[in-house]
Amino acid sequence: MAVGVFDLCYNDMPSKAYDALNLKNKDWGGHSLIDMAALAQNKNLVAHPCCQKWLTNTFMGNIKVRDLTWGFMTFPTYFKVILCAFFVYPMYLWVRFKETSDEDFIGNNEYEVNNPYYTPSDISRNRKINREEIGRSHLLKYHYPPMWQMIYWMWSAPITKFWVSNIFYVIYLAIFSLAVIWTSCGNLYLDLLICFWTSMIALESAHKLYALNKAFPNTPLFGKSLEIVYILMYVVFLFMLRIKPINDPYGGKILMCLGLLFFYYRMIFIYLPISSTLGPLLYRVKEMVSVDFVNFMKLVVLILIANGIAMQAILYPDFPLSVELIRKSFHKAFISFFMTPVGELKGTEPFCKTWEQKPTEGTMCRVSDYVDGRCSSGIAFWPYIIVFQYLLLLKLILLTILFALFSNTGSKFSAESNTLWKFQRYHLVTKFSVSLRLPPPLNVFSLVGILYEFGICIYKWIDTLLQKKIKKEDDMVSNEGYFSSWECNYWKQLAQDYYDKEEYKKKEEEFTQKESDLIGKLLDDVNLKEDMIYRAKSQIAQLEADIGYTHAHLETLKYRKKKDEEQRASLSLHSLSRESPYPRTKIQRFPVPDKYVPWEVMWLHYEPNTYTMSKSDFMSFLQQYVDEDILMMKQRGVNKDEIPVYLWNMESTDSNGVYRNRKSWIIDSRAQLLTYRLDLDDLPRNPMGRTGLRGKGALPRWGPNHNVFAVITRWQRRTSKSSEHSLFGTSDLLEFVETFYMSKKDISLPGGFAWSENHYQVIQSVFRMTDESTWITADDMIQFFKQHATATTGSDLSEKDFKSVKIYCGYMDDQLNTDQAWKEVELWHIHYNTYTSIFRAFKSNVKWRVLSEDVFIRLPYGQTTLLQDAIRTLEAKNEFE
Repeated sequence: MAVGVFDLCYNDMPSKAYDALNLKNKDWGGHSLIDMAALAQNKNLVAHPCCQKWLTNTFMGNIKVRDLTWGFMTFPTYFKVILCAFFVYPMYLWVRFKETSDEDFIGNNEYEVNNPYYTPSDISRNRKINREEIGRSHLLKYHYPPMWQMIYWMWSAPITKFWVSNIFYVIYLAIFSLAVIWTSCGNLYLDLLICFWTSMIALESAHKLYALNKAFPNTPLFGKSLEIVYILMYVVFLFMLRIKPINDPYGGKILMCLGLLFFYYRMIFIYLPISSTLGPLLYRVKEMVSVDFVNFMKLVVLILIANGIAMQAILYPDFPLSVELIRKSFHKAFISFFMTPVGELKGTEPFCKTWEQKPTEGTMCRVSDYVDGRCSSGIAFWPYIIVFQYLLLLKLILLTILFALFSNTGSKFSAESNTLWKFQRYHLVTKFSVSLRLPPPLNVFSLVGILYEFGICIYKWIDTLLQKKIKKEDDMVSNEGYFSSWECNYWKQLAQDYYDKEEYKKKEEEFTQKESDLIGKLLDDVNLKEDMIYRAKSQIAQLEADIGYTHAHLETLKYRKKKDEEQRASLSLHSLSRESPYPRTKIQRFPVPDKYVPWEVMWLHYEPNTYTMSKSDFMSFLQQYVDEDILMMKQRGVNKDEIPVYLWNMESTDSNGVYRNRKSWIIDSRAQLLTYRLDLDDLPRNPMGRTGLRGKGALPRWGPNHNVFAVITRWQRRTSKSSEHSLFGTSDLLEFVETFYMSKKDISLPGGFAWSENHYQVIQSVFRMTDESTWITADDMIQFFKQHATATTGSDLSEKDFKSVKIYCGYMDDQLNTDQAWKEVELWHIHYNTYTSIFRAFKSNVKWRVLSEDVFIRLPYGQTTLLQDAIRTLEAKNEFE
């Protein structure tokens, strides 16, 4: 909420928001707004642009560094500050002081636009200045304060303290590095200088800690106090080991090296965070080291210990137990982070000698093959396994995990690091704002001045105490620099406005959420209604289909009732060809009433489905006789030249030698072969009328598909007349010849599709022939069956012993028929009234079967009609006894 209220004030009145950062409040213990934000760890408020402007101006102190360009050459700010601090006179060129009125010089726009002292009135005033005056030197227009005051303000600015301290710290590190690298026991004068300078650094840190604690009582002291104690102890031990009274050259060298590392690392965290680039980077590095690397080492330490011991034991099994053994064990494990120690796996040194006879008992029991226990056994198999698994685990897995953790932390804190850097920038600015003007070791003069001022303060305090005027002076200055009652009321009202605004936004969000929830519920209801409507439409569509089927059946009944005998005699309507579904599919035919079966009856709403079985689904020996799917080829947009052209109503032989008889066997009213017509697709049209399905279905050819069937029957004579009677009420049973064309459940009459010009060959194919002759005519077929009959009297067969008759030749009403393809059949009936040996010519899939009710169920519907027609011929000639 604090950030929101402050941002609201900043957007409305930036100058008031800026001034509020300098004012203190008694309720806050005398702290200002930005101080309370820092104490409360409110990083977002400290990172606010206005607070950052305040920090920038506080860091600059009472000076302003001009940004002048000299052609192509520009100087950085730190260079200008350092030159002005040490050489004084460059201040006349690069520095302006804030206490001087802006009206005394020209060119305010040369300074920071974000400067709170830079008001819009200055802009309007500068626009009125003559262009000739703008070109003049600012040195002639600006009135500088006295020299001593300029120097005082220059050295009092935190930016000057920062860069001067930075320079002296670099000089200190350079001298420290020289003292450390000095050979042998070092240089006494350098050591004394380091001790003195380090002591001044400790006193400087102590003064900063005291000043910060005085200004901010809640400042954490433990970490800084520990640092001061460490520096002082370092000075004492350095003096003892390097100078007197304990002169330990090597111990002093070690202490100097540790101190050098500490003070180099200390510079990273004191001076580098001021950079807008290095500051956020240091925060991310700190998180990587303090969190990711620590967790990584917790994971790795057990692996390092275990593998270090295992590698040492397997490589040097006879190494003496000593401190050197422990050192070598962990040396290999830790050094593997930076290099791959595979030298010990290459073999032993030339000086390593093997045992002539390895001792295996007593105190001389040895494991390796070498006399010297310091010789490596790395050539063996198991050292390779243990070392390589450790390197694989460390190099490829664990280090990859560490890099992944670093990458994740870097991306995670990339946005937050900038805010945290701005927050830490506050501590850096406040630290240098309360630091001494002179850096170590020159701060000894500042410390002397502080002691002098402290003495004067004590003297004044005693004098004031005696005169009892201190309370009055406190009352006079108690309200200076604090929030007034009017300003407190302003901020309270602003906070209330912000609270009301946030509550309004919250209510708007709640209202929006409620609206979205309501819209979601409405959408769910709409979807539910749509589902109900869809189901209702489906039910209505099903009802309409049922009504259509019912209407078709009613029309059929009506038409059959009104149709006269002459029409029924002239035209026999097919019924099996209109049954649904189509055999071995789920395709439904378009319902066709008897009234609309003839093509002469116009039917505008006739829209049947189309089905043509794929050529590959036919039996392999029939595929060469199967016509192409012309309708599918036209639908796919095949070129007309690629569509085959068939010769309708005539016989033909194609280039492959395949015979096709496309003449119809149907006899028309003129006692001639029927010439069928073509439809709009130039395909044959079923002469018997509509079937409710287009295409050629499961038939091999468009138009007429010629079939030849033979019904072969005989009587099975039974001696017992009291046994069960047959279907015809006789004691003898009627048998017929059946074939299995797919399975034993699928039976058929001998015959089928006539694929060649010798159409009786389809019947011949179910019998074993003694010769290779082919039935060309019907006489050839009759002669074959006749030779298997036995005469009752004499040597000649009578008509009573053997009968062969052609029952029918024409249209076959079958479920496979469509509007563009239909079956035509030539039906023969062969009957043996005496003993016959035809069974000896049966193939494996042919046998005699007693005619029963089950036969009419298992036979195809079209063949059932043929079988019934053959049986009727027996009834007509009184063959049943």
